[in-house]
Amino acid sequence: MDILDTFFKKYAYRFDKGYPDMDNKEDVLLLESLLSEVLGSNFKIDENQLSLFPDNEVKQIKQDTGIDIGEVDTDAELTDLLDRLKQNKYSPSQIKSIINKLDVFNNEEELSQILTAAQVTDASIGVNAINDIISTYLASTQDLDKFIENHKKNPLTYSDLPATGNLIAVINRHTGIDIQTIENIINIKGQEDGRGVGKGEAALALFFNDVLKSTGDGDNIVNGKPLEVKGTGGRLGKRGREASRNTSLLQKVDNTVNITNTNRFDIFIPQLLQDNIPPREVYNSLKAFVKEYYPSANPVENFLNIEDLGDQTEVRKAMQKIYASNYLNSLEYDQVIFINTIKQPGTYYKFDSRDALYTFIDQNTTVFSSPIGVVDLDPQVFVK
Repeated sequence: MDILDTFFKKYAYRFDKGYPDMDNKEDVLLLESLLSEVLGSNFKIDENQLSLFPDNEVKQIKQDTGIDIGEVDTDAELTDLLDRLKQNKYSPSQIKSIINKLDVFNNEEELSQILTAAQVTDASIGVNAINDIISTYLASTQDLDKFIENHKKNPLTYSDLPATGNLIAVINRHTGIDIQTIENIINIKGQEDGRGVGKGEAALALFFNDVLKSTGDGDNIVNGKPLEVKGTGGRLGKRGREASRNTSLLQKVDNTVNITNTNRFDIFIPQLLQDNIPPREVYNSLKAFVKEYYPSANPVENFLNIEDLGDQTEVRKAMQKIYASNYLNSLEYDQVIFINTIKQPGTYYKFDSRDALYTFIDQNTTVFSSPIGVVDLDPQVFVK
């Protein structure tokens, strides 16, 4: 990467014109500051170097290339760029990249307004919002134009998303933006004040007019309420959380001879009844276990009746809903969206309330997650 590319990527967005105007004292001071940071010492620009393009050179450049640089005072990098363009020293892909970056700078004011409105900033997503997202992932001028046009005339809203479908397809149909470009933006990850910014968070804020990137609780905000965004492999809790075998429930399991699986609740709870452990005793032990390990969950009674303890499917559903409610209740979240970012990119499940998620678990138990186990109290969700 040459000096010009480095400048475009890191610094050009800091100047109103996309480059330092050497007749503007503020631009000169900013450029000196940037160079001082790079060099590690104070750097001052020689005033004799501020005008490197006499009028006759400006006229010659315009005649040779058709590019009118007007009264712009700049450094030798522009001359180098123009020479390379005339001598075909850039490949077609490199020229396209340069044009795209220039187009970004030409639209920087509109882009900044869109990103600011969506709260997609360097701080909120942990990467350079304009350079790393817009100029890198909106790979063509056509995509960039479509992105701006969509926000100006016909923006998507979160309510446009059905309960399930493919996020990439929805955005593509509405905006015409390239499918690969959308997938790239969905896969953006970053850091916000030391907290991971997961895949899908930036994309939802960028493409949906009423979705904001959260600067506080939650990943995003919709209608003033937090929206939790989970990508492939996401958990509603901590990885590797395991229960102690010293609890009342698990001591019963370990002291019962005919238990075939001491890990899965949906297997050992029915088998406790088959070994003549009184249902009320098992039920109370389960409630005590949930209170200890899922302290924010809905009461067991909300999801499992005592008469259903012997039903493996009902126990599995109940434990999954306890797991989900513990997470959402602890954060006071109602809205959550799960986005597949690997095997079936863009496939999603959207829930506007906690009850909607519990209903989904009832109807799609094996889709939501693997069975809850003692050695993995917070399994990955939507693993199949």
